[in-house]
Amino acid sequence: MSRAYLIDRDNGTYYGITYNEKNIFVAARRISYAKGKGRPEEQAGVILVYNYNLELVDELLPAFPLRDLHQIYYFDNKLWAVCTYDSTVAIYGNGLWGRWHPLGENITTKIAHKYHFNSIFSIKNRIYMAGSIDRNGIIYEYDFQSKAILNKYFIGYSSHNVWARDGVISTLSSMAGTSVSIDGRSEIISKGNFVRGIAVTEHSVYYGISTALNRSRREGSNLMIKKTSMDNTGTGFYGIREFGQINEIRTPGLFDYAHPSCPGKIIQTEKLGERFDSVPIIKDPVIREIPAWQSIPRSLYQRFDMARRKSRLRRDQIL
Repeated sequence: MSRAYLIDRDNGTYYGITYNEKNIFVAARRISYAKGKGRPEEQAGVILVYNYNLELVDELLPAFPLRDLHQIYYFDNKLWAVCTYDSTVAIYGNGLWGRWHPLGENITTKIAHKYHFNSIFSIKNRIYMAGSIDRNGIIYEYDFQSKAILNKYFIGYSSHNVWARDGVISTLSSMAGTSVSIDGRSEIISKGNFVRGIAVTEHSVYYGISTALNRSRREGSNLMIKKTSMDNTGTGFYGIREFGQINEIRTPGLFDYAHPSCPGKIIQTEKLGERFDSVPIIKDPVIREIPAWQSIPRSLYQRFDMARRKSRLRRDQIL
């Protein structure tokens, strides 16, 4: 039976993963889902730094708090970390920390907290920030040099992740259990479940699937990865029971359209069992689908809910 290894524990919710040729970076909130939601202003996350032998070699902590850490991405020789609570991106390079405010430095706290930017991606002199505003999925496109907003896309239902393949930008419509693209394409990933985390290699796509639960119930829930082949020759599942939701997927050593800045290096796993505890990987679905989630009434409700929430945001002059 295949095993998954526990590389670190007791650092709260783990979210983003990224890497360069030398190191692997992991975002840890140092607080659980439930406690973090109730006390976001108290959060102070950390970036754990590993070498490719999975030895912890450093911890990155700026002078300002990393609150509600989500996705991290290494590009332009810098580490970029999305701090959702403050609608900011912490940037680390050459031993120095800085901050970028995607909504502008003069944004009010009230509006900043309405946004839920959770993902970052960059390609071809563009930066893309994805997330949601009151469950309305969004992707904001920025010029890399000036950081000026070039486009705003309203796409998805509580969206996470953003990537590009063949010039088309896509995101995961997490609460709808689908993958959606700005050109109008949509694909069902898991009916009735929460999809977050994706890796897109040359031959396969890996989707993270979790049970749709409120934050107080996420600890100890099941998770799984769904693998689909580009040539539609098969689908596989890799499940883990009772370890909480899945937040990120990366494929070090393989080119990934969701992490094109650096392929990283393959991690040698043969002797990991001598150093780390492990849990079994179940090669069957450990989360059942809910077919009614994709029914016409449910789809109509989701569209109605997004329109209602968007109207409220316009009324409050947030959009």
